[in-house]
Amino acid sequence: MEVICSKCNARYKIPANKLPPHKASMACKKCGHKIIVDPGDLMSPGENPQPAPQTVPTIPVAKETDMRFKEYKVMHVAEGGCGTLLLGSSGVPLKKMEAALNEAAADGWQVVFQVIEAKRFLLFWTREAVLITLGR
Repeated sequence: MEVICSKCNARYKIPANKLPPHKASMACKKCGHKIIVDPGDLMSPGENPQPAPQTVPTIPVAKETDMRFKEYKVMHVAEGGCGTLLLGSSGVPLKKMEAALNEAAADGWQVVFQVIEAKRFLLFWTREAVLITLGR
């Protein structure tokens, strides 16, 4: 039986009398990759090996009518201007964001994705904001 390493393509010939009775593993001497040896893969004598058909993975493409949500909404939650001016940065107001998300969830909205952005505020400061896209 011939065994081929799937990582480095090294080939090994194992005599039939040395094959294990069930699946076993061995380490490739060239790269150390684990190779599974399955005596059930043996072909009868005279049978020509057929290469396995190669399948190309397909990526599902969403159609216009195949949308997950029928309605979308974007929320913008930004840190306060006073905290930015006085402290230099105060971070995104988590309580405000939590309250807004809980209110939207009560109306049946679900979070689709969110993005954290840093925007310029006045001349010298930056201000964090979170853009949250909701769908239902």
